[in-house]
Amino acid sequence: MRRLLLTTALLAACSVERGTGRFDDQHVTDAGADGGGPVAGDAAPPEDLSSPAGTWMLFLENSTCLRALGQNKEQIIWTWYTVDIEDLGPGGGDGERRLKQNLRFCTQEVSAAIANLKTYVPDRIAEFLPPAKLEAILAGPTPGDRFFSTELFETFGLRTIGLDEPLPTTASDERVFDQDEDGHPGVTLVLGTDLCEIYIVQRTRTRLSGEVVDGIRVEGTFSADLDKVVLEATQSLCATANEVTPSLLANRFVLVRIDGRNGAYDFDLNDDGDIGCDEIRDARLFFAEAGTATPRDPDPAACEQ
Repeated sequence: MRRLLLTTALLAACSVERGTGRFDDQHVTDAGADGGGPVAGDAAPPEDLSSPAGTWMLFLENSTCLRALGQNKEQIIWTWYTVDIEDLGPGGGDGERRLKQNLRFCTQEVSAAIANLKTYVPDRIAEFLPPAKLEAILAGPTPGDRFFSTELFETFGLRTIGLDEPLPTTASDERVFDQDEDGHPGVTLVLGTDLCEIYIVQRTRTRLSGEVVDGIRVEGTFSADLDKVVLEATQSLCATANEVTPSLLANRFVLVRIDGRNGAYDFDLNDDGDIGCDEIRDARLFFAEAGTATPRDPDPAACEQ
């Protein structure tokens, strides 16, 4: 088991800058095009995933354990992306398809950590992150057929970094840059209700492995490797190191179609031909309420190691 060192400022990892955190009190209604909500597909989704090309939402739920102040508590990081999938044609096996995925990071939310502290990632950060490109294999179109992706490699505030290279620890390191263009090194996060600002660099490595559920959904688990360093903070207490390790529970993902094809809901809410991050933030609420991609509550048993 690999051990990671994060800071107190990252006790709650990254969550969306939306006031009080969780979105239980927000709702998206299936109001149709005139009502501003998503439009339901014309027919029920097919059982088989025979036409994967189109726009999807990717939901990641990453379970970790945070040890601090004599406690070891599960910390869940949720991330949402838009994913544009291209079908590259047959793969090597019978019925296999090769896919190209273009991902855009949109938003993150996280469970409250020790002392109920939360760290907020402003929505505007998504504007400065480049899209990621992955390849995937769909072993077949029927429910239970396997789905595998290449590794998703993402960084915050770094010009370049190797897969296992130690992260910079100072803002003067030439690999660090002001990615969110706010005058501070790396990327700026906020701890608590304006308790302090922290300026971080981050590297994540993620690889998906799942299976077809039906014609508009794939689900499964993923491996996750996360490294973060706080370069500077507006208060010294926000840069105290704490230990984060993988939990006993599996990380899970849901990939769900959101472009109106094959019976899926259409989240192009402004009819501009593109499903952007604002629309993904609505889609995440809709699918959470529907039970399709619902963030679970932290489990006290997840970190009983």
